[in-house]
Amino acid sequence: MRSPSHDVWALHLDPEVEVPPDLELDLGALDADERSGLDRLAGVLAAEAVWSDPPADLRARVLAGVAAEATERDDQRVVIDTGAWPGVAGAWSGGGARDRSRSRTRAEGRWFGSALVAVAAAAVAIVAMVAWTHVVNAADVTTYDVAGTELVPAASAAVDVEETGSGVALTLRPFGLPPAAPGEYYAGWLMGDAGMVGVGSFHLRDGPEPVELWSGVELEGHPRFMVTVQVEGEPPTPSDQVVLRGALVAP
Repeated sequence: MRSPSHDVWALHLDPEVEVPPDLELDLGALDADERSGLDRLAGVLAAEAVWSDPPADLRARVLAGVAAEATERDDQRVVIDTGAWPGVAGAWSGGGARDRSRSRTRAEGRWFGSALVAVAAAAVAIVAMVAWTHVVNAADVTTYDVAGTELVPAASAAVDVEETGSGVALTLRPFGLPPAAPGEYYAGWLMGDAGMVGVGSFHLRDGPEPVELWSGVELEGHPRFMVTVQVEGEPPTPSDQVVLRGALVAP
């Protein structure tokens, strides 16, 4: 079963939207791991914190905490401005920095560093979730299927197409396409009556992850898409070894 498009998943994950009958998902076709992953994702999206804006002073607080941490060379003291971190003030009586034994000071330094890393990781997670949500809910993203050729008949791919102010963003999600051999690479192309244009190259040697491609020409004049095998050092023109082919137009 091919994975549903971003828009279809977005409909199912929105509790306020009634999913049309023709877009209902056959959840019985999912295995236990897939259902568990979907449940975890739904739980994350249901959390109020995911949709809340981070504190306006978060950046200033993190920078203040980093600037306040200092280690003195002579006695390994950690100096922390507790005014920048009110929640930490209680750990230092008198509201300021004080001397510690070498072992305790090192332990406190490790604790403070770990806390700082945790804050930074939480901020990154919020930003990543907001960005992912934007992609899922983007109304102008259209997904097309492309098929493998006789060279790799088991291969296929989905191509997410998004029109932007600077061109066309193409996200290729390959299935069953092996990594390019040493000395070779894959190249993407758009073709049509207006000619041919390259949209990027990749090799997949780190696994079948999504590939970001880009076109500076409109799809209306270049609706056909293909991926070829290219040899490093040879002219950058499409070879006759086509591994994926399809049309990026509505049926």
